[in-house]
Amino acid sequence: GVVRLLAPNNSFTAGVQVKYARTLQVMSLADNGTPCSIGAGGGFPPNGMTAINLGSTDSQRGGTLAYIGTNDTSCNRQLTVLGLGSLSSGTMLNNSPNNSSLHFSDAGLMNFNSGEINCTLNLGGSAEATNIFDESIPNTANASSGVVGLAVIGSIWQLTGYHSYTGSTLVTNGTLLLEGNIGPAADLTVQKGGVLGGTGTINANVSVFTSGT
Repeated sequence: GVVRLLAPNNSFTAGVQVKYARTLQVMSLADNGTPCSIGAGGGFPPNGMTAINLGSTDSQRGGTLAYIGTNDTSCNRQLTVLGLGSLSSGTMLNNSPNNSSLHFSDAGLMNFNSGEINCTLNLGGSAEATNIFDESIPNTANASSGVVGLAVIGSIWQLTGYHSYTGSTLVTNGTLLLEGNIGPAADLTVQKGGVLGGTGTINANVSVFTSGT
């Protein structure tokens, strides 16, 4: 269930898709148009795919993209989460062995498949690094029947910008540093091992469980 792309400068120009609960580990990430493990980007992706696609429209089992490189890196490629049903999700991990940081610098909106009922974006990893996530997290396009949620499940993730998703936010065994705005949304919960910080705005109820900070 794991594929590793160790070449640092693959030159294919379409997107990558990870689905059926599989994991793609990549040695390098870079801005659109620059070769890295997931290609150079900049070309016209087939079948409406964007640069990074997690999940598929024929399964609830999402996909995981894990960074395993050894350098601090920035990537501005569009991120799309696809799925079918109420358990759909996409996961981004920073598993850098020497705790290098990851910066998703696209200030635009993420994409979510309009057919999803509910969907969760998971941000995690084992790296002891502060990762910056600039892409805004919208609600699913199928807003009449479902919502998007966020789970921080490892590493340290700093969110900037305005996030209009209306689902719940969960912080567990990781750190969420909010410098932007969340909501109005469902409750934000800090569970055991979770840390919530920052100077942003949370338009939701906040619950901190035992051993949460």
